[in-house]
Amino acid sequence: MDKRIGQRGTPVCEGMAMRYFTRVLIALIPLVTVICNISELPGCGPFFAEAVFTGKVAPPLPDYYRGHLGVLQPTFAHKYLFVAYRYLTGLPLREEELAAFSEVPESNRLYFGGGNPVVREWIEARNQIRELSPQKEIDIFRSGRYMGEWRFFPNCSEDAFRTAASTLDERIKLLGVGHPGIRSWAVAQDMVFSNCSGEAVIPNAAEADLPQILKYDRAYQIAAAHFYSEDYDTAAEMFRAIAADSSSQWSRIALYLVARCLVRKATVPLKHADFDRNVLMEAEQELLAIQKDKKRIAQHAMAGRLQAFVQIRLHPLDHIRTLAESLQRPAGGSDFGQILADYQYLMDNFNVEAGFAPESARRTNEMTDWILSLPSTDPAHSVERWKATGGLPWLLAAMSQLHAHGPDAPAVMDAARKLPKDSPAFATARYHRIRLLMELFKKNEARAELDELLPEFRASLANSSLNLFLAQRLQLARSLDEFLEFAPRIPQALSWDYFPYPELETYRRGNVPMFDRDSVQVLNSGLPLSYLHRAAQSKLPQVLRNQLICAAWTRAILIADPAVSRSLAAELERVSPDLGPDLRTWREATEAESKQFAAAVLLLHFPGMTPYLQSGVPARGKLAGIDGFRQNWWCGFNAEGDLGVPIRYYYPFGYRDHRPPEPAKFPAFLTESDKAEFMLEWKKLKDLPTAPDYFGKVVLSWAAKHPGDERVPEALYLVVKSTRFGCTDSETGGYSRSAFRMLHSRYPDSPWAKSTPYWYGSSPR
Repeated sequence: MDKRIGQRGTPVCEGMAMRYFTRVLIALIPLVTVICNISELPGCGPFFAEAVFTGKVAPPLPDYYRGHLGVLQPTFAHKYLFVAYRYLTGLPLREEELAAFSEVPESNRLYFGGGNPVVREWIEARNQIRELSPQKEIDIFRSGRYMGEWRFFPNCSEDAFRTAASTLDERIKLLGVGHPGIRSWAVAQDMVFSNCSGEAVIPNAAEADLPQILKYDRAYQIAAAHFYSEDYDTAAEMFRAIAADSSSQWSRIALYLVARCLVRKATVPLKHADFDRNVLMEAEQELLAIQKDKKRIAQHAMAGRLQAFVQIRLHPLDHIRTLAESLQRPAGGSDFGQILADYQYLMDNFNVEAGFAPESARRTNEMTDWILSLPSTDPAHSVERWKATGGLPWLLAAMSQLHAHGPDAPAVMDAARKLPKDSPAFATARYHRIRLLMELFKKNEARAELDELLPEFRASLANSSLNLFLAQRLQLARSLDEFLEFAPRIPQALSWDYFPYPELETYRRGNVPMFDRDSVQVLNSGLPLSYLHRAAQSKLPQVLRNQLICAAWTRAILIADPAVSRSLAAELERVSPDLGPDLRTWREATEAESKQFAAAVLLLHFPGMTPYLQSGVPARGKLAGIDGFRQNWWCGFNAEGDLGVPIRYYYPFGYRDHRPPEPAKFPAFLTESDKAEFMLEWKKLKDLPTAPDYFGKVVLSWAAKHPGDERVPEALYLVVKSTRFGCTDSETGGYSRSAFRMLHSRYPDSPWAKSTPYWYGSSPR
């Protein structure tokens, strides 16, 4: 039986009564409670592993909780900015407070009850009654449509199962496990818990011959069943009756449960963020009465916690002030986690229409002001507060918002330079100081500071912050070698966790170097092929060199640079020995057209070959074989989208960045001659069609002139196949139809014709 009928967890859980769980950033982001309309939920997977080089919502945990702040992001969730504020103001988190961050919220632990230790404790307790069929799990989530919104929420709390188990144990000790009333009690309790997720099932009234203590229990069980089935009026009426009977062992807790009924009635049936103010005010009066009643002192603490939940909705401005003041006093204690959860809820759920706006909240407390001001792009307020207080929080806020030519920039840059290395603000301040130096075109000074800082930062900073400094140093590279030195990055974490091929499992470890978007953009569309050739032969980590070798060789083929393609051929075979036979055929070809055809056949055999690089985790495990997720060959350089992301994002709804790719900003070390060389190559690349069209043009031309070439039937089959699994445009269907007809008219008895029953028309990206 539920002693509290769902004690308040986070305000979100009780008040809006809806939860869904986001995917997890591996070893980084804890399970997050989200409230939303069903249309906002993510679509079906699979969700591929993607590298997160610098977290925008959460910092690297758990070191962050101990003051290793790194480079603060203004987009961090409010609770993380609270942690930063504490350390920046010289008030580190105490051990008791740190424990609150390591605990998993109750509602995140429950899921389906059989896997939760507390629920399992109840199941084991009731399974000792032999007359009952064994039970394995209990679904504690209730779901349904409320005011047009679909929600599901943990209807039954851990305490419900804990109290049921302890009560059953007490009754068995009193009456004996074989007493017929014990079985009746357990059957009724099973009905109570069936209401956690199912349709209303209400236990019958107690049998006349049951002991009085079990009759009192049954009255409580019936009231609880009504509560879990969302019949809050009936449940409240029954709990009031129990409270009025002082002989019942449940009378002291019952008035508190009346308030619980009122709270749920005021929140659960309504739309997200809505509540019935009058009903909630009634609950507030019930809770105040409990706290004033000295006979109910045992319920004062829980009534106070529930009252805080009510105050969040009825008096948010007063309550956010109280919460912020409490969080700035290192009191520790069991309520710290709940106070922080309540504070974050209020900070995340402003209701301007109800008079609870960010501007009014900022005026209640300095910490709240800082947290809400940090994301601003206008530095005026932060600069004013820094000048008034001289505090580190406002210095960092001002630095992150200022532009280099602002009148206050020299002062904050000087303040940043004077910070000691052991200051929790050091990394953030230095990052923005270097940013401002770069904006002032003081590249040598910025480079010198970075070169002084990076050796120590490589050892002390988490990857999330280190990658920001590496990105700055990359922009200041004076040569290709310097550029390549700062291009490899280890991600902070991986968002999602799906690796479709076993060859990619090595990336799960989280310590494999990758290219970030900044380096990929330059390598793809800012460097001539001669530089890519050198990069492919550099001292980059082998995993990155392999990617460069494949991209540079493919690009050399497409823009007809025989010197680079010949030079990289041996390296390419080392990357993938399976390429050997096709590479030998290509090497042996002497004429330009025959060499082009041989290269096209090679590329058709290996759909993982592309003329550009992808940032983060590679989309493919190996070069051979069709990728079922459509990461095959390449889209045209004129196609809308970013060359540096997986091709699968072009399907099926159009790419998120609907712009033709343009040359990247040239790195500073390129000469004018280098830039001219690149622009000539870029024109050739822009004129290239998407891969299936390229293959169709090359293969059909060769087949028309060399019908006796034994490679032609397979090549035609592969062209048609590429039009199904590769990027398409308005011309693709024509190539597919032509290859299909030539294959079936000239080589009808070949196995390749028999394997090609269809040709494929164009489809939108």
